[in-house]
Amino acid sequence: MAKIDRVKDLPVWFDLEKYCQAETFGDKEWFEQLAYRKWLLTNNPEYPIRRTITRAIAKEITYKDENGEIVSDGALLFAGEVAMDDAEAMSEWRKWVGNAASALRESPFAVEWDNKYIKNAQPVSSMTIGDMHGVLVQGALTTKRSGTSSLLQDYIDTFKCEAVSRKAIYHRPFALEPVIRAAVMINLDATDGEIKQGIDMWLKEVRANQQTKAKRQKPSHTNWARYGLLPYLDLLIWAMETDTNIPDRVMSAAVSKYDAGEANLRKTLVLLAADLMASLSTLQAMVAARVPADPEELKD
Repeated sequence: MAKIDRVKDLPVWFDLEKYCQAETFGDKEWFEQLAYRKWLLTNNPEYPIRRTITRAIAKEITYKDENGEIVSDGALLFAGEVAMDDAEAMSEWRKWVGNAASALRESPFAVEWDNKYIKNAQPVSSMTIGDMHGVLVQGALTTKRSGTSSLLQDYIDTFKCEAVSRKAIYHRPFALEPVIRAAVMINLDATDGEIKQGIDMWLKEVRANQQTKAKRQKPSHTNWARYGLLPYLDLLIWAMETDTNIPDRVMSAAVSKYDAGEANLRKTLVLLAADLMASLSTLQAMVAARVPADPEELKD
């Protein structure tokens, strides 16, 4: 493992001046930039927490047609998984992250997300075939792992139909963060007042039975630019990708003009970055709530 002993020994792509624009960021800009970096860390076995990465085993979905012939609809069904060792998982991540991470280092704020990527994180939206597909897929995986099959056949039966096109299933992008959802049926023959009263009653009942209550502590990004959050994450990703050790004293001096020392780095920035890379759900919900729904866009 290589080691960086001085700030001037950092790679040539790193320039703190590239990150000055972050001082003007609001909720949306922070979400866009942090979400992209979280995406780059997908399947990293060491960060933000040490975890076991598995490789999925898939098989084709087959069924008998009306003539009793066994046919395949071309879809793949989860069949099992095997664990990778840490070295293999890190090697796979390094191969996957390379090009995207390199592009980010050239221009750290080049990525800009379209509003449609966070629209389905809105608290209320119409259910689509894509939403139902997601529910059935997750149910199929869960029941397969547990040895039961209640939703597995439902998934096969529903999505082998020719009438359900791939475009219909995938037309709505999925939110980056997992979103707990509940399906609701609304009688549109009822008045608006009756519907609102019904939703209030339904919500109270669901919340009463919900194990984890919805809590929100608004993330304060006031100091994130001063801390050097984005340059820290970019250097961290580069260090893991290249198997390089950047000591905290060097990292602290590199990522901020207000070097507060390695002890402060460990107590603030390191913990903040890990927490955000573990979940951006609160920030995503705040941004999504401000994105107006566009029914015409959902028809594309």
